[in-house]
Amino acid sequence: MAAQEEATRAVEADPAPFFTRFTALPQSFGGRFISADTFKETFDAYRGSPAHRQRYTAPLHNASAVLADAWLRHALRQPRAPGRDAVVLITGVPGAGKTASVLAAGQLPPGAHAVYEGQLAKPETALAKVQHVLDAGFHPIVVALHSTPERALDNTLRRFAVTGRGASIHTMARLQGNLPDGLVAVCAAFGDAVTLRIIDRRDFENPQLLAGWAHLSTLTSEGDRDHIQKRLEKHLDAQREQLSSAAWRQASGLPPE
Repeated sequence: MAAQEEATRAVEADPAPFFTRFTALPQSFGGRFISADTFKETFDAYRGSPAHRQRYTAPLHNASAVLADAWLRHALRQPRAPGRDAVVLITGVPGAGKTASVLAAGQLPPGAHAVYEGQLAKPETALAKVQHVLDAGFHPIVVALHSTPERALDNTLRRFAVTGRGASIHTMARLQGNLPDGLVAVCAAFGDAVTLRIIDRRDFENPQLLAGWAHLSTLTSEGDRDHIQKRLEKHLDAQREQLSSAAWRQASGLPPE
């Protein structure tokens, strides 16, 4: 609670230092690759070690998300380079491989003015993001990563072991189960003014690119939120004896010991 309140106060008082640190990070590509997870790296309490990431991922999330949203609006106001007419909005369940799938060969997509990685599961959030992009005169491209919940959970557990940043099964079920609702709202409001690309990673090593709103139903193939939650609970329980206490607690949504 103290860390969360301190982060909120610091961001509200003066966000400029966080923006400066963000644009200096190599993974921000000069401020063109925007995500709350990257903004967490601008907080001293977070970036010290995997243990720090484990402890402060959740408390710093809201402040980092606010910074990411503010920076997206800033990026949309910047002059566009020739040929960079699109803004890519990456979304999907944690552990689906969002960043790696879009940053092919360690570069941003060639036609992208900016890339924003964030969740579009809430219709109001999804509609607002797309509207900001359209109002700025850019073409929105939504890239949705789709994976089985079990594989996504395994990936977040491996990432947690290396970096200290994981994801709870409750968050994963909510985001994957509700994403179709957010994108249905986008399709209804904007239609073909928005491009949809789904990277289907249910066969994780052989991803399939599905282009167009006709494939939107693919995102419902793993079930609704409650069904996904039960699958993740079962998968996590089956691994409990092999996991560290820290890994199991974060995946279960419990605070660090």
